[in-house]
Amino acid sequence: MHASKTLPDSLISRLKGLESLLNDCENPDSIRFELALAYRETGTLEGRLQAVDLLEKIRQSYWDDRRYLLELAKTCLERAIASLPA
Repeated sequence: MHASKTLPDSLISRLKGLESLLNDCENPDSIRFELALAYRETGTLEGRLQAVDLLEKIRQSYWDDRRYLLELAKTCLERAIASLPA
């Protein structure tokens, strides 16, 4: 990720840990959900775009989960705000 600001080491570690878990777990959609939240937490437009992409990939699994819907709405809103001209 090419962040325009320095990310905290804890967030970088969390992202790397979740990415490595993605290929070695029984329920990758749950990891994708947590990874999407971590990408959104970066505060970058690129991170928000990656978060939306991951949330879209897991829509079938979580379409009726309130937390998923809330996080998807927050991520889309943050992405839209970040895309506005300064």
